[in-house]
Amino acid sequence: MVAMSTSARRSAAGILGIPAPDPPCPNSDRLRPSPKESPMSFSPRLALTALVPAVAATTKRVIAAGQAMWRIRRHRREVHELLNYDARALADIGLTQGDLMAALSLPALSDPSRRLVVLAVERRAGRRAQIREQLAARIAGPAPASPLPGRLDAVCRSTAGG
Repeated sequence: MVAMSTSARRSAAGILGIPAPDPPCPNSDRLRPSPKESPMSFSPRLALTALVPAVAATTKRVIAAGQAMWRIRRHRREVHELLNYDARALADIGLTQGDLMAALSLPALSDPSRRLVVLAVERRAGRRAQIREQLAARIAGPAPASPLPGRLDAVCRSTAGG
């Protein structure tokens, strides 16, 4: 029998209508046990290849948690520095001393700057709603005069009986 190369076997298989053999897996040498090992024995190479992604993922999580804690600490220090500002300067950025105290009273592992953003946005939305109501009242003109509560019965009697 003549030995054929892999490409010759594939082309011959294509001509004869026989499916070509699958190419070998590029990492198959890492997954096969060495000749000294039985298929069920422990392979340090396999253990390391399974362990490396888990260690990498855990390391990423630990680093991300450390960065988050550092960021929270820095933001807390910056909010604490805002306590030195006067009321006018704080009003310019939409905050009050009470907002700062409320944000700093949150638990140590929470970011006070996020609470300040929420408070400032809520205050701004409230002011805008007040301005809208005032403008709507100006456009509508003065409200029609309503009878006084004591005269309400007299008005109702006069319209019902008349």
